[in-house]
Amino acid sequence: MDIHQLRSWIFELYEPLENERQYIVYDEQRGNLLIDAPPFSERALRLVRGAGPASLLVATNAARAADAAKYRQALGLQVAVHADDADRVPGGADLVLGDDELVRPDARAIRVAANGEGATVLLLHKAGGVLVCGDLDLASDAARTLLPLNFSVVLSARRSPMWNAGKDNLLALQDELPKPRKQFGILLQAPWDRAYKGRLEDKLVPHDPIVPREVTAPREAAMGPETLVVATAARELVERPRRPVGSARASAAGESEGVRGPAAAVKGAKRPKSFAEDWNARGSPRPPTTIANPETDIQPPPPVVTPRSIGDRYRRLSVEELAGVPYVDYIWGGVDLSPDGSEAAFSWNRSGTFEIYSVPLQGEQIFQLTDAKERSVWPRWSADARQLAFLRDRGGDERFDVWLVDRDGERERNLTNEPGVMHRDIAWSPDGTPEARPSRST
Repeated sequence: MDIHQLRSWIFELYEPLENERQYIVYDEQRGNLLIDAPPFSERALRLVRGAGPASLLVATNAARAADAAKYRQALGLQVAVHADDADRVPGGADLVLGDDELVRPDARAIRVAANGEGATVLLLHKAGGVLVCGDLDLASDAARTLLPLNFSVVLSARRSPMWNAGKDNLLALQDELPKPRKQFGILLQAPWDRAYKGRLEDKLVPHDPIVPREVTAPREAAMGPETLVVATAARELVERPRRPVGSARASAAGESEGVRGPAAAVKGAKRPKSFAEDWNARGSPRPPTTIANPETDIQPPPPVVTPRSIGDRYRRLSVEELAGVPYVDYIWGGVDLSPDGSEAAFSWNRSGTFEIYSVPLQGEQIFQLTDAKERSVWPRWSADARQLAFLRDRGGDERFDVWLVDRDGERERNLTNEPGVMHRDIAWSPDGTPEARPSRST
């Protein structure tokens, strides 16, 4: 059974303050099936509407049927209740159910009762069977009538959802689980009793039938070189059967430790007794069960990544080469189009320093207008397109001066020579004079 797929069919409405759960069965063709509903409120309506349009509300007991009429009026759905609870629905129920009746082709309503109280449960035909029991106490006598049904999931309003082994949990609550017959002797303990699990935990060694080593080893190794894991050699020394020592050594050991028993009285035995007969025989010493993992086992070498070939016509560029590719300035002024729209001026670091260039829009030739080996940016055409005003950073102190250059790049002229003033944002005035926004630098 795919639990994730099953949970995509069934939505859970959980109210943490009341510790209650109601469930919505998703049905795109017939509309969602709402099994019980939380106390009527705007928040509850938003939760129900968020799961999609609902067409039927099934109330599992008389108390849940009290708010069914409000949901019917707000959501436009039908209300289905058992005949014993129909009088608790204001305005009456749209669908009156019997003791065992199909609500939908995939939903069956079953009435259970004990000690004068009844409740309706729904059995959904999805992925091994889903039992939605509402407020029914699974440990009560009424729930005992559900044992013959076949289901694997149990959804209750008062308990956490049992998405797996729901039938076994119900048998455990009803005290109906089969008890194994324990037949074992004094010397051979049964491997399935509760004390066996405790003895395994006392050994502090992994037990593969219960927890496979491939499950725990990667998690332990990923915690670093200080992680302690069980050594294979130490585990074999601990788990292999112990061999008794000779009777002479056993007698000497018994006298030195003050042990009195059959082994101390035996003299000159040719062979030692078995471990089951000689209770004073000493076993092999218990070795330490943990060692530090070698660093090479915990930290694998880094993978070697070979770049994919891009063909003989192309070459991969290094970061240094890519950073040194020339580009047109787009921060300090960008590109300016001449008034007649025939030529564009821009700043380009093709020669290693930003210089002013112009290019006709009709053609492929580029003209370099400045060659001062100092940063020249922010070109702006004059109204008659005969001159270009631009900013030049002399000395690299970013205190730009305003310069003029002819359209053919033959003559340059410095309009400002103020060491303590910065100039920004060049523009031409209506009278044909270039202007820049000055700012005092410190």
